[in-house]
Amino acid sequence: MISKKNIIRAAIENGGLTELESVLNAVKETKALDYVRQLAKEEIEKGEKLIQHITTSVYKDALLTLTQFVTSRDY
Repeated sequence: MISKKNIIRAAIENGGLTELESVLNAVKETKALDYVRQLAKEEIEKGEKLIQHITTSVYKDALLTLTQFVTSRDY
């Protein structure tokens, strides 16, 4: 049996959609999206702390809004 890791690696290396269902199943079974989403939230928190001193502007607000969007989307 081919491991989930090898399925994903082969799909990345070979491209195409032939293994898409297997890749999606591996991602769901390993909860990879939950893991990556948590890592992203941690990095966002670090970034937000670093830009606290920057004066509020539409650009800063847009950046903060974008980070929240990225970690909350389901697609």
